[in-house]
Formats: sequence, structure tokens, C-alpha cells
Amino acid sequence: MAEIKLDRLLQDLRRQLSDVRFRHVEGVVQTARDLADRFGVCPSKAEVAAWLHDFAREWSKDRLLRYVKEHAISLPDEWLTVPLLLHGPVAAHIGKQTYQIEDEEILDAVRYHTTGRPNMTDLDLVLFVADAIEPNRSYPGVEAVRAALTDGLANAARASLDNTITYLIATGRPLGLLAVAARNSLLERGV
Repeated sequence: MAEIKLDRLLQDLRRQLSDVRFRHVEGVVQTARDLADRFGVCPSKAEVAAWLHDFAREWSKDRLLRYVKEHAISLPDEWLTVPLLLHGPVAAHIGKQTYQIEDEEILDAVRYHTTGRPNMTDLDLVLFVADAIEPNRSYPGVEAVRAALTDGLANAARASLDNTITYLIATGRPLGLLAVAARNSLLERGV
């Protein structure tokens, strides 16, 4: 039954995402599977999370806000001020409601894939890092994040968070408290 729902998810993704976004998702899926194999994380969970993570990424700000309100999704206030962050929690909700994904570890990885969170699980780290370094990514700093992976998933996640936080500061944008808390949590781990 889960396989049938995954097939349906893939069909729905293909219909609703642009070609560029779908290629990104495919890259995240392959990278997540590779990282899961490399770091001892369940590859099938990583694959499901990766397919689902950007389900609502191309939705408009108004559609994301409307969906959150209509479905009474509880979120930190900061996410409502940066609607782009809502695509993770919306995708997690859709995954549970529409595709019967019940595994909370998968849903949490999807929910927090843009911000990270304190005490990230290994699956959280796999999706977070895969999203940051998949082969189609070409932003300033991506090579440093890829290089940090040689020291482990947590190091790559911290490098990604450092890069994002530096970018947000340089461009005068607000810092998300979850991203800062995720970074601090990784530092407390000794990363």
C-alpha cells in the first residue's frame, strides 16, 4: 500500500512541479539515498522524505498561508513572517493526509528541511544535507558544504547553516531562530 501511495506522490509531483524543481527533487532523492547508505540511515525513509520535501515549494505565498490556516497547522510565529519556510510543514501535512505517510521521523525531516532544528536526527541531517548539496546545486559556498561532508553529516549540516546565516546577514534578511538553534545544537554536539 505504501508503494502505491509513493507512486501516486511521484505522479502528483511530476504534474505540479516545474522541470527544474523536479530535477532538483530527483537530485535530492539520489543524494539522500547515497548519504543514507553511507551513514547508516534507512534508505527507504530517506527516499520518501526526499520525494516529499519540496511538494509545496512552488506554491504562492498566499496559497501556503491559506493552507496553513485552513488546516490549522501549528507553527512557530517566525515561519508565518517568511512564508517560503511554510513549504516544509505543508509538505509534511500533505504527506500524512494525502499519501498516508505515518512515520513521524520522515514527516519531521520534511517539516524542518529548510531550517533544521535542535537535536536533528540522522534522517533530518540526511535530508537537510542532501537538499543543500545535490548535484544541481550551484550557489556560493556549496563546495564548502560538500567538502565538510568528509567530516560527517553533522559537519556538513553546520557548514550549510553557517553559509545560510552568513548569506542572510549579508543581504539584510532576518535570521530564523530555528536555524540558529539548529546550529547551536550542532555546536553543543562538538561539531
